[in-house]
Amino acid sequence: MISLVSTQELKQHKAVAVDTLANDLKRRFSDNGVNLPFSKEKDCIYKLGTRRVMLNVIGNKLMVRMGGGFVDFLEFLETARF
Repeated sequence: MISLVSTQELKQHKAVAVDTLANDLKRRFSDNGVNLPFSKEKDCIYKLGTRRVMLNVIGNKLMVRMGGGFVDFLEFLETARF
């Protein structure tokens, strides 16, 4: 039997995946003595310093929405001003 998953369930699954990776990344920075000014505003939307960023998980990597696509979160941190 084929089970259909609702759009709402897919969005919730995506939000949980983003939260999991974002929290893990923030913990790793903290464990290494780096205070990352990073907090959740709502599902998949985070505040990084003064900037709002939209996050997604693609291939088990945390990605940031930029322009018409996504860039790796760590690469984004290297160039972002926040």
